[in-house]
Amino acid sequence: MFGKKTIGLNISDYSIEALVLAKPLFGNFIIQAYARTLLPKGVVDNGEIKNEDKLVGAMTELLASARPEPIKNGHCILSLPESQTFSTIIKLPSGLKAEEIINTVPFEVEEAVPFKTDEIYFDFKTIGCQGPTQEIFYTAVKKSIVDSYVAVLKKVNLSPLAFELESNSLARALLNHPSSDQAKILVDIGSRTTKVYIFDRQGTRESLILDIAGNKITKAIAAGLKVSILEAEKIKLTSGFNPQTEAAKRVTKILETEFKKIVIPTKKFLTDYQTQNQRTVDEVILTGGSALFENLDQLVADELGIKTDIGNPLDKIQDFKNIFKHQNSAAIFSNALGLALRGVGHDPVNSDINLLPLAPQTGTSDFYRIAKWLGIILIMAVLVFGLLVSAKKFNFFGGAKNLEETVSEEKSDSGYEGDSLINIDQNIGQDIATTTPNTNAATTTTPITPSTSTPARASDQATSTALTQVNQVKIKPTSLGYLNVRQGPGTSYAKVGRAQIGKVYTIISQKADWYQIQIDAKLSGWVSAAYVEKL
Repeated sequence: MFGKKTIGLNISDYSIEALVLAKPLFGNFIIQAYARTLLPKGVVDNGEIKNEDKLVGAMTELLASARPEPIKNGHCILSLPESQTFSTIIKLPSGLKAEEIINTVPFEVEEAVPFKTDEIYFDFKTIGCQGPTQEIFYTAVKKSIVDSYVAVLKKVNLSPLAFELESNSLARALLNHPSSDQAKILVDIGSRTTKVYIFDRQGTRESLILDIAGNKITKAIAAGLKVSILEAEKIKLTSGFNPQTEAAKRVTKILETEFKKIVIPTKKFLTDYQTQNQRTVDEVILTGGSALFENLDQLVADELGIKTDIGNPLDKIQDFKNIFKHQNSAAIFSNALGLALRGVGHDPVNSDINLLPLAPQTGTSDFYRIAKWLGIILIMAVLVFGLLVSAKKFNFFGGAKNLEETVSEEKSDSGYEGDSLINIDQNIGQDIATTTPNTNAATTTTPITPSTSTPARASDQATSTALTQVNQVKIKPTSLGYLNVRQGPGTSYAKVGRAQIGKVYTIISQKADWYQIQIDAKLSGWVSAAYVEKL
């Protein structure tokens, strides 16, 4: 099986999750291995490593205990906690060139960033373009935080490709339509904190961190029922908002009281965003280890008045080995899964925000792309060979049949017994001439005005194509020496190729301030209108 593997690694104050995905030639991603371990208190505090040796030891044991096989050294993607990063959205003129944006952004955020310039790593991306302005998502983190994680990864023989935000990886794992016209709320209820993110128009717009989560809920149950913390944890894991006995009603009442401490500020957060931005939030997605209570989604839906679901990352993967027997168990690995999805995608280093400086260029994307096409060619060759054998078009002992024998059989099988080969070619030519042009072809043209003429004959096809007017774009100069071509109309989409400076390309379609262009016979993609000249 052709493919590449990357480890998604989520390190929180309470636990570590690791998950390895492989990308097959066809179909969804496949889980190769997974592991989870709890961290002793104080090893990581609020996203900051406090005891490097203990963290290295915990990670070494984690990788060795992975199922169904140990996770060995390799490339990984790591998320950084929002509490250790600073993010903001700035607005710039949509016509700015790439080098102008790079030079402008640091000055625009200089006063807002709570760190000194020489103390941070930062990155940014365009997340929306409305009329004359474009929105730039900027995020920064202290160098000491990143460097400390790099040092730990080096000691366990892992090579990081990217450091990104938790909100990005969760959205990648749980949102089926990240470019939806309506906003979503992601509520990640962990052990020590609850993180609330509003994801809208291809980016995280707002975030809220609450200090009420699983551990405090356990303590509340212990106090309310007058039992030990260990017993309270067992009760919490087996209870939900479904009281059937008197004892269950007492637990439910405690849970309702504690979860309202999450729901009430979330409701205000939601209302403020919708009012200030005139945007509609149409769905709440719950995730995290403390979001798995029975009927919690119904409680949240009733309180917020919005459709609420438990996040299901299984929609994007194949779980052949039944690793996650239930959807709820997969929710714990949502962040690690989102990170691994980036790793097996096209260009994991540059496809999204990356707070890792000088990330290695592995060349895995090019290798995978070549391997994929070789695999496709091999499969197609096998299929064609099988069809030829079944149709008895080859004599395996005496070689291929001669042309006259083959033509004779084809005429008989196809019902063209009274036609000559010339007549058959003419029929095919007329079909081609009256068929809608293929938008995937390298010579695709887009008429400026609708044609009212009669369909062209096959013999006139080349002439009519040459005379058809087309919409084209010419690539403007950029600081990179090329222009990135993306899978969709926005910078949040993966890069699929490069357009050469000064070269003219045919437009296939247009959406907002993006053009879909034909790069070559097999590749098309989207480029920003800000960096092209329409001809």
